[in-house]
Order: sequence, then structure tokens, then C-alpha cells
Amino acid sequence: GGVGCPLRELRGSGEDHRHMGMLKLRHLRQTILERFPTMKSAIESFAGARGVNREFTRKEFCHLLSRRFNDLFSKDDQWSIFDYLVEEKVGLITMAQFHTGLEAVAPVRSIEDLRRKLIALGHSSMWQALAQMQADGLTGDLRLTSAEFGAALVKAGITSEEEQSNMFWAICDPQQVTLEGSPSVSLDELTSALAAVSPMLLLEDLRDRLVKRHGTVQAACDAAGLEGSIQVDCGDFVKAAIQVWKITNCEARKAFRFVDSEGKQRITRRQFVRALNLSEASLCMEEARHRVRQRFLCIRGALFPEGEEPQGVGGEASRKGSKPSLGGAQASAELRSRQLSEKDFCTALEAVQLPEGDTQMLFDLMDTNGDGRLSADEFAAGVRIFAPACFLEVMRLGLLAKHGRAAEAFAGVPEELRDEALDLKGLTNVLMDCGMAAGVDVELLLDLLQPRPEDGVTVSGLIAALQAAAPGSQVPTSPEQSRAKAQRQVHCELAPYQESAKEFRMDVRRRSRRGDLLGFGFAE
Repeated sequence: GGVGCPLRELRGSGEDHRHMGMLKLRHLRQTILERFPTMKSAIESFAGARGVNREFTRKEFCHLLSRRFNDLFSKDDQWSIFDYLVEEKVGLITMAQFHTGLEAVAPVRSIEDLRRKLIALGHSSMWQALAQMQADGLTGDLRLTSAEFGAALVKAGITSEEEQSNMFWAICDPQQVTLEGSPSVSLDELTSALAAVSPMLLLEDLRDRLVKRHGTVQAACDAAGLEGSIQVDCGDFVKAAIQVWKITNCEARKAFRFVDSEGKQRITRRQFVRALNLSEASLCMEEARHRVRQRFLCIRGALFPEGEEPQGVGGEASRKGSKPSLGGAQASAELRSRQLSEKDFCTALEAVQLPEGDTQMLFDLMDTNGDGRLSADEFAAGVRIFAPACFLEVMRLGLLAKHGRAAEAFAGVPEELRDEALDLKGLTNVLMDCGMAAGVDVELLLDLLQPRPEDGVTVSGLIAALQAAAPGSQVPTSPEQSRAKAQRQVHCELAPYQESAKEFRMDVRRRSRRGDLLGFGFAE
């Protein structure tokens, strides 16, 4: 790869060439999103019937860009993008790798953006990325200034100072300051914020560990003796998980509790496999997860329009042997017995503009017993695993009815409690004191937001999670912040064109020295 490339004479250093390739790839990503509803749909369209794993040579890749974008990107641009994405020794790229590369250069403006970028950078679970940030003895509860927090993000591959600043302010609790009076955050708060836009972090990490150890989730179940539809109680599951999978007692019990959404104290292999598959960290799953969180209230209304539909995910009575609910109230027996066929499911979700591919994927993953029909119980349990923070929407909307921001709702919490890791009783008391406990499954909230299975959650961590959980919300900014944001966006938009103009000037000067300007329309 690279022989005869028209950019060879203009490249300069390898770092300059890579930077130029990154700018061109960002421009390409923006162009794709202007022409396709989602990045996933664009990649599937590019791949066609051959699938996303089909390999493209440099020539085929450049031909694809020319055909799809009507020569919007020059030959130099195409070569620069290909060189940025592909190692020279390999010389081939798949559409899946192209998708990963496009997400790896995406700007990080929200916690959801951060999660997608970490996955694109090769982190197979958020705990893995957070462990890298905590290298060199850094602890999760340590208060960090903006510069120190940025240095921790660099360890996981987030090198842009602007993106580091965006993440700092996305999770910052205004009442948390250093001894010098500067705003501060902790990596535990970042963990809680990531948990609000992720599947359960423990299940995501457990899936990653099992696949690395056993090859597949099914092989891991075989090794642990989980068989077919045979039900396993908590004691047997924990014993097998500790002995075979080498996880801790606390991790095993918490995983069992989360999979056992109906509170029966027994789970099957099919339920466990479904839970891990719904927790996979993949870019395609992230797009679907975002859309489910964004449209959840509409999805609930479309699927259960009789007026008896529950009010969210993970209601107060969703444990202790009762049926899972979709919100603060439980589904009635009539609603729970209603069965949706795959066609009914897809038809209902067309009204909320959920892509057909996402609908098909969700139905297949949530249909626990494989009968081709989906009950309210299965849907509630599936959403609880796929996007557990959906149930935070009820809490968040109640908070916004009384307060402008999440931090304001907890302004009255004593300073000594803000950094304390709260257990179930402590968290319940704080929520009751703030008037936010009604309809909230506090045990589920604690399980979801704990930075580590054996720890509690801080008030600052809860604030960070509520700030991150808002699907599509915007925080009001000052005029100065708005001007700075506009300047950054203009710079990002025009940077590719500035690079192209710079290349053009260099080429004109080079050709003028050789007396070769015919290519630019000059007469002899």
C-alpha cells in the first residue's frame, strides 16, 4: 500500500499525514450522518449483501467512496483516509473496521459519546477502560482537578483537551471542590455516569471475561454446568461461578440478582445467556441502546396502549418474588399475559421510528423462551438489562419538575455525606430526605450505579448519573460558553477545508517550480 500515492510528495512527517487522515475521516463521518439516519444503516448499505466482514482493497475502498459521494472526496482524500485506517502491512479493510474507525474519531461531547469512543478504541468493557485510567496507583474515590482528570482519560485513549474538559463538566457536582477551591470530580463519579448510559457494567465485564477465558458465552455455561432450561438457585450459581469462572462471591451474587428480574430466586441458562448478550459492548448495540433510551416512554405506550401500562423500568415492587415492572407500578395480570408476535412488535415500534434492524435484534434477544412471542414480563426484563437506566427517567423527570438541574435537588445534603459511599439504607434515607424516593427501586439503583460490586454509591455519583442519563437534553450555557462552543464547532467544520487549501497551495508551488501548471488550466 502506498506506492504511487499522489500524496507521497506532500506528506512530510508520518504524524502530519495521520493528522490529515483523521481530519478527512471526521469530514467523511459528518457527511455520512447528513445522508443516512444512523451510522449503522450507512455501514450496512456500503457492505451490501456481502456483509460487514468482507475485505476491501485500497482500490475498492476508494471506488466505494467515489461512487457513494460523487467525487466529493478527492483521490488524495481517499488515500489519506485509507492510510489512516489501515496498517500498511495489511492493506485491507472491512466495513466493520471502517465503522470502528469512524466512531474512533467522533467528537466526545457527552457521556454516551465517551462510551462509544472507548468501545471504538478497543475497550471491550467500561471497567477495563476505567482500570486503565486508575493505573499508577490512582484510586476511584480520589478528588481530581480538571488537569488530573484529563491525565487519567489520556491513559484510556482520550487525548483531546476539549473532550477531556467536556467530560469533566458533564459529571461535575458544583459543590465538590478541592482544598484550593477548584471544582473536582472522581473516577467513581465517571463510573456511575457511564453506568447510566450502559448495560449493567458488571454483566458487560463478566461477558468479556468469560469470552476471553472460554471462547464463547455458551462454552462458559457448559463449563459451569448450566444446562438447557434447568433452573439453578443462587447458591449453586454462586458456587459454580466462583470455582469455574473465578469471579468473587459478591460479583456472582449481584449478577444472579440482576438476571433474576422476576425475583424467583432461580434462573435458567437461557436467561443468563440472554442477559450477557444484551450486555455486549458493540457499536451496533450502542446505537440501538441510545434509541431505546431516547424513545422509551413512546415505546412503552406503543406496545401497551390500553392505559394500564406501567410507568418506567424497574419499579419499586419489581423484586422480592414479584413480577418485573416497567415503572413505579406493576403490570396487571391481564397486561402480563398479553403476547406480542414478532410482526406485532415490529408494527408497534414503527410508530416510534425505531429502525427495523433494531426491532428485530431486540425481539430476538428479549424472547427468553424462544416461542416467537414477547410478553410484558419479557419486555420489562429485557429493557432492564439492555438499558437499565431507562427507569432513571421517571426519577429524572420528577426531579426536573421541581429543580432546574440534578445538583440542585441534592443541594441540601450535608457536605460530609456527599463523598460517603452509601449502602441501601443510607441511599434510601438520602432519597427520602430529598423527596425523591417515591416509585424508585433503590436496590436496583444501587446495583446499577455502584463503582464496584462491594461498594456503595455517593451523592456526587448519583448526580453524575442523572446528568448523564438525560437522552438528548442540553444544559443551559452562559454567553461566554456559547461563544466558545461556536468557535470550536466552526473550527471543527472548517479544519478539513483548511487542510485541503493548504495542500492545494503546496501543490501549486511545487508545480510552478517545475513549470507544470497545465493541470490547473493555465495556458502554455
